[in-house]
Parts: sequence; structure tokens; C-alpha cells
Amino acid sequence: MKTLFSIALTIVFCNSAKAIIKHDFSPNRNIISCGANNVYFVYNKAVTPDLISWDFGDGGTSMQINPVHYYSNPGVYTVKLFITKNNIGYTVIKHNFITILSKPVASFNITKIPIEPFKVELISTSKHHADSFLYQHWLMGDDTICRANKMGISFTRNGKYTITLEVKNNNNCKSSIDTTITVDFPELDPVGLNMVFNRSLSVFPNPTSGVINLNIPTYIKLVKLTLIDSKAQHKQIEAIQNGEQWISNLRDVDDGLYILIIDTEIGKYSTKVFVNSSIVKD
Repeated sequence: MKTLFSIALTIVFCNSAKAIIKHDFSPNRNIISCGANNVYFVYNKAVTPDLISWDFGDGGTSMQINPVHYYSNPGVYTVKLFITKNNIGYTVIKHNFITILSKPVASFNITKIPIEPFKVELISTSKHHADSFLYQHWLMGDDTICRANKMGISFTRNGKYTITLEVKNNNNCKSSIDTTITVDFPELDPVGLNMVFNRSLSVFPNPTSGVINLNIPTYIKLVKLTLIDSKAQHKQIEAIQNGEQWISNLRDVDDGLYILIIDTEIGKYSTKVFVNSSIVKD
């Protein structure tokens, strides 16, 4: 009688090649739109390396597994990771991996026009990265008064006014700058004088680039002309007569708003005169 035996044969194939370990890393963000900032790097592998070294592309390095690096300047940076495990070296290079965009910088030029009403012109010279949009608005106090690149403001009352330019890019990165405008018109009745301008007298051109003409009837005799500035400083000025017209040269007078006192034999009269040397004559 024959006996049958059942034999189970298990064949195991063994691959002696070492498992390939893929090393990688990632940042919390690789595009920073608000200028200098921290970037957090994470080494994406469960194994703990024997040695690790980072090169952040801007001269900065680290030997931490998950480092934090501060990029101080705008630019595009290549990041390198060097790893040693079991005496085997690995390198991960990510070219042009981190981009730091420049933060917008608010700035403006201001031109003061010292005539009544006192006026200033402001032009934004703000800078921002070419790959971003720039939104800007002007404020006086807490009120938005303009959203254009250029604007003008006229002031009719004395006081100090704070003008602010705020800019931001499409990533909501902000910058601002402000200036204080002081408006200080001389009073119409300086140093206690109470005068009303005689309608038969006229002063032109006003504003003037430096020369004024005064029409004074011949029956009114001119005694002297005096300019009073915003600090109540008096300056006597000369005039040359030509019939009913007197001509006075104010070219040595600083730009600004003045009170002109016309002193005659029958009384004193006053009017405001605006000197602006930048006026172009026809």
C-alpha cells in the first residue's frame, strides 16, 4: 500500500538591494510678497539623518532639521539640502525656489503754492514690485480725500493739517507716509490797525512774480508803502510814479502772503498781496 505525502514548498525571493530613500523638504510658503520675512522649512522624511545641512541661497545656512530662516532682501533664491545617513550622502537642490517680493514704499513730492487760498500739490512717487499692483489713497485726518496718483488741496483757514499717503499692493502689504502742512495767513488787520481798502485804489497783478502796479488817483498823495509778513515784520518798499500809476519791485521779497499798507495823506489802506516767483510772465 502506497502512502501519499503532501509537501508545501514556499519560495522566497530576497532582493539584497537597499531601499531607495527619497529625501525632500518644503517651506511654509515660497513666495513672500511683503518684503523681508521668515520662511519655515520642514524636512519631509520619517528617518532621522545622521547629519543635515541647509544652504538658503542668500549666504545663510543651518544644521537644524526643521530650520527657520529670515530673508532680509528681495530676490529669488535657490535652496540646497545636504543629508548624510549611514555614511551615504544625499543632496536635494530646488532652483529659484524662494521668491521675496519687495514691500511697497510710500513716498511723495509736495509743492506749496503760497497764494490765497493756500494750495499744495502732491505727487506720489511710491515704489512697488513690478509683479504687483499698487493701490493708494490720500487722507487728511481720518478722511480719504483722493485715490489718484496726483492731487491738489486748497486751504482757506489757518491751522495745521496732516496729510497721509497710504499704499498697498494686491497682497495687502501696506506702507504709509505723512506730512504736516502749516497754514498761517497774516491777519487782514495786523498790529491793531483797522483799515478798509479804498475802492479807487487797485493793485495788480496779484499774485505777482515780483513787480506790482498801484493805481492811485492823483488827488490821493502817497506817503509810503509797507509790507507786513506773517510774523508781523514790517518792510518799507520803494515805488516809482508814472501818472496815476506807481510801480514797486518786490523781487527781493520771499514768496508768500503779505499785507500791503498804502499810507496816504488822507488815510491808510490795506490789501493782501501774494508773491510767487514761479509765476511765468506772458
